[in-house]
Amino acid sequence: MIKNIIFDLGGVIYQLDFARFNRNLHALQRQASATEIYSRYHQPPAFSDYERGTIDTPTFRARLREELQLIATDAEIDQAWNSLLVAVFPDRQKLLAQLKPHYKLALLSNINELHLEYVQKDCGEILQLFDHCFFSCELGTRKPEAQIFQIVLDRMGFLPQETLFIDDSPPNVIGAEKLGITSVCLTDPDRLPDILQQYCDSIAVVN
Repeated sequence: MIKNIIFDLGGVIYQLDFARFNRNLHALQRQASATEIYSRYHQPPAFSDYERGTIDTPTFRARLREELQLIATDAEIDQAWNSLLVAVFPDRQKLLAQLKPHYKLALLSNINELHLEYVQKDCGEILQLFDHCFFSCELGTRKPEAQIFQIVLDRMGFLPQETLFIDDSPPNVIGAEKLGITSVCLTDPDRLPDILQQYCDSIAVVN
């Protein structure tokens, strides 16, 4: 019996453009590489450290310049960095509003300081639909590490067997499953209503 739902942000609630992101970072490189920099499956260590909040924004920019061989101002790096972010998927606010009376809702996002600032300006209303939002850069840990899932369970009082987790990254889904959380990898954003209908009995209104 699902009573709680934990949503990922990027790729589930908020649309991402990995191709544009990689293209814009490549454009800042001293010698552009054809190698994909970032995807749902892998990312450079500097990205992970920034998501954990173990380095600040100036240090992150400096590491990008060094590790990716970027020649760019702070503003150019920030613009390329934020180009990953597109917009909230059109139906998500309505969907969450329909779920809210029936389920406890939490947001769990691997996110960094620059992206969080951007997203909060872009989707403040939708974030208010969650009972709590958990951001990796504020917690010192990130998915798929067990610690971050345990933080959510403990702070929300969720039982793993009563909780559904939806994420677009296979490693994150595997990490949640290890704690006994029912987890689904969302490979097609358009299928989110169907997945919710499959796992949650109380949302016949969702369409």
